[in-house]
Amino acid sequence: MPGDRAAHLVSAADLRDAPPARLVLLDVRTAGERANYQREHLPGAQFADVDADLSGTPTADSGARPLPDAEALTEALRRWGIHDDSTVVVYDDARSVAAARAWWVLRWAGLTDVRILDGGRRAWQAAGGRLTSDRPEEPPRTGDDQTDTRGNDDAHEPDTSGTFDAPSPSGTSDASDASGTPVRSGHSDTVIARSGSLPTVETSTVARLPSCGILLDARPPTHFHGGGEYPGHIPGAISAPVFDDFDDEGLLLDEATLRARYHRLGVDAGTPAASYCGSAMAAALQVFVLATLGIEIALYPGSLSQWVADPARPLATEPSVALTNF
Repeated sequence: MPGDRAAHLVSAADLRDAPPARLVLLDVRTAGERANYQREHLPGAQFADVDADLSGTPTADSGARPLPDAEALTEALRRWGIHDDSTVVVYDDARSVAAARAWWVLRWAGLTDVRILDGGRRAWQAAGGRLTSDRPEEPPRTGDDQTDTRGNDDAHEPDTSGTFDAPSPSGTSDASDASGTPVRSGHSDTVIARSGSLPTVETSTVARLPSCGILLDARPPTHFHGGGEYPGHIPGAISAPVFDDFDDEGLLLDEATLRARYHRLGVDAGTPAASYCGSAMAAALQVFVLATLGIEIALYPGSLSQWVADPARPLATEPSVALTNF
């Protein structure tokens, strides 16, 4: 996984000035927040439901948000108008936790250009970007028309030009309509979710990870030490609250600061490591943060919601190691 921040993160200013060719925007929220999306969202952004679109159906022992079925995820990708060569930018209004779930799931499914909007909706507004309540036009479904699956689905995307580095694939070209809005060329490719492009660790092996690597708990320290819905942590895990990787505005800290933090935890390139939380949301954000440093770690998709499904699995409340100033 490349250690280039620009491969995983985009600033609001760059998104505002970006050419819309092959750009798909996803506003990522839970179903209960759909009304907030309808009230205001980035122009052209499609609604992505954390549970209905980016998770499977939970069972008694799967955890709260199991990974989605590949067929169902493929249907969602096509509904959003995503192609194999799309640049997908995801954002939320929740400290990038929901956006990180989308980032992880889409990259796990084989998409190669998925980026989080740094700072989310607030950063977009601070950069002068507008919000709208307009319902975006439904994009042409990819995979349904093998002669021209794209068409003009850019009319409601941000009015952008210039600095966003989204390379044009060979054999395609972008024209402009009468208003000067770039129009996507027709394509015949079919997007298919191919699960397994990012590493995961399962419940059967996660307990052994601390003996040969690093197991990170991405939740706040109070939860790690016995508070919250899941009081305590998996034995041997290290407290590494992922929200400490962001400033008060929700912007990702600089690379040097992040690299030093994780080095103190023993997490460097090549270190066997995984992250978990309650239901693989904050943990996905931690995987994302480390990806910006060029460090690939695994996600425990079941996280504590799956771990506690079996009462025989213990929870600890004492710290595994003494850590200060993480």
